[in-house]
Amino acid sequence: MEKTCYRTLRAKNAPQETKTEFWEQFQKDRLNPILFFDGEIPDFANFSAWLSAKDKDARFVTGGTGEVKALYWLNNPIGKNAMIHFCFLRKAFGEQEAIGIHVVESLLHCKNGSGEYVLSALVGITPKPYRHALAFIRKLGFRIVAELPQACYFARQNTYKNALVSILTKEEIPTKEVQMGGGGKHYSAPVAQEVEIPAPAPVEADQSVKEAADEERRRRAGAFGHSKTVLTSGSGLTSPANSQKKTLLGA
Repeated sequence: MEKTCYRTLRAKNAPQETKTEFWEQFQKDRLNPILFFDGEIPDFANFSAWLSAKDKDARFVTGGTGEVKALYWLNNPIGKNAMIHFCFLRKAFGEQEAIGIHVVESLLHCKNGSGEYVLSALVGITPKPYRHALAFIRKLGFRIVAELPQACYFARQNTYKNALVSILTKEEIPTKEVQMGGGGKHYSAPVAQEVEIPAPAPVEADQSVKEAADEERRRRAGAFGHSKTVLTSGSGLTSPANSQKKTLLGA
């Protein structure tokens, strides 16, 4: 039975044609508002810059013939844990589980020069309405551990929706056979890949959010009869579009 061999390619080192191929199909598949629900990427130039940003380690996943099938990236590291996000082109929807297990296996089994595991766990924050994404991550072994109220901002609807927090350790990855491309079933742990832990994203203050927060502090202070109010800088407040790129698994 034929086995599909998946490979990963670091996005910032990928040829221009690979990035262009993914972007064009991504747009044709109308995945932009699904993946970037908090603010769509407007054009290829911005997409290319986003791929290369230092706050993430983004990689394409290709099949045996070199055809691009998916994109995933790591960001928001906390110690030896990192957040992971997936995006599958529609032509690879039937291979989501196989590709997903290939990726998480190779990431969680990666070791450094001292023989220590680079990552202890992968973490996801998925919009609760994304049932297809939740079904996908459960197949990879992710456990839902918490629900965050109004954690995901949907720009088109101008509304917030709840998100589910999930976690996966190497011990929790399923060892069952999974459906591979071409109709056959096969499972074997892939060769561990090199992992680059991304730097934390810089905090960017959204002036409109800051001003609204400051005004609310003034209003509350006035209600209590305070003649003076000490206002914080608001530097910890970020715009929805910046703060949530990206918290989606399995789009």
